[in-house]
Amino acid sequence: MRRWILALGLLYVACGPVPHPQPPQPDRTAEFTVTCTSVYVSELERQPDPGGLEGCINQARGGKTKDDLIAWIRTSPEYIVLHSFRPLPPITVDGTIFRVAGQPWVLKGVTAFQLMDRWAKGENIQPFLDAYAGFNTLYVFLYTEPMAWGSQAWDAPSPDRVVAFVKAMNAKGWYVELSLLTSSPKAFPNRLQQATATLASLAAVRLSDASNLLVRLGNEPAEQNGPGNPPYDTHVLKADADTSGFVYDSGFYDANGSTWFGSYISPHTKRDAEWARRGHDCLDITHGASDAPQLGKKAVPCVLGEPQKAGLVAPADYEAYCATGVQFGAGCTLHSETGKFAQLPTAQESPVIAAALRGLNAFPGDTNRGAYRRIDGDGLRTYVVGFTMVRIRPNAPAAPEPGWIAVDAPWLWRR
Repeated sequence: MRRWILALGLLYVACGPVPHPQPPQPDRTAEFTVTCTSVYVSELERQPDPGGLEGCINQARGGKTKDDLIAWIRTSPEYIVLHSFRPLPPITVDGTIFRVAGQPWVLKGVTAFQLMDRWAKGENIQPFLDAYAGFNTLYVFLYTEPMAWGSQAWDAPSPDRVVAFVKAMNAKGWYVELSLLTSSPKAFPNRLQQATATLASLAAVRLSDASNLLVRLGNEPAEQNGPGNPPYDTHVLKADADTSGFVYDSGFYDANGSTWFGSYISPHTKRDAEWARRGHDCLDITHGASDAPQLGKKAVPCVLGEPQKAGLVAPADYEAYCATGVQFGAGCTLHSETGKFAQLPTAQESPVIAAALRGLNAFPGDTNRGAYRRIDGDGLRTYVVGFTMVRIRPNAPAAPEPGWIAVDAPWLWRR
């Protein structure tokens, strides 16, 4: 018996006590998701992207506390840029040109209608911004209506999220042109409430977080925007826009220009076979059109907006068109199907994007103050403004007159 007890004791010493199974650890994913989301919103002023959320949750599972996670995220380049940012100087109006920090400034815009919605949902929008490096303004919609956009529609973020988005773009060096309405406020009264609340929140930070903002009261308000969404009058926002202090456009243009009001105008020119010469519309708007005297003369910056889509036309046409946006106006907004949804450009769009930027970079921002004349017989159109010349679909590579220096032959020239 003693030998048996001794053997059993030696076995216990050698093997130790029999281990008891540990109870399963609770799944804390939901808890960590809430914590990480809170950290992202408080520190980066946005929802976490999927990869960032996964990394944060893994750190929390490894024992990191909320304070540890905050310290970790504050080392990120995004946090450093966001919290050390200096607001961009606001855009001001000087007759028919824009100025920034006192210097003539060209609006180099891209349609990015859904960009704010994607950012508010936590998506990584940096690849889109990188694809348009060199441009300076993002044209964004507050919302779209399902009856017009179907399953691709999106709702308006809260006013504080709009402010956070505008600030985030400010920190990245981008100006934002925000359309407050895309549907009739009579048909959709809640949209007017959203617009006024958003504008009030932005106006409260006009010289800081929202120093980079231009306001479009409505996008194509005089057009039929789908069944049940009739044309509308943006005068319902005029008093709010006037008191906000922002440079703004009512949204009216072209044949409806007699109802236009605001600080600048952005005509959507015809998308016909000769669309590339339609930049001349800005000259008619700012100096008065002899064939449309009822429109009057609007001596304000004119920005060519939403012309032909980038993937459907020749790069040379877009280059010339955007250059005339500087000759006759204050810039141009490049339009594309992918840009509507803030998606990366296609292989067909990319060469046009590069060409548009060449046109926008060709001449200084006060070019439209030069004398105008037209050279006939050189192609579709050849426009001379001051010391600049734009040839649209020229007949020959050489300049039609001596003394011209090529900026990008055969389309863009200067003396």
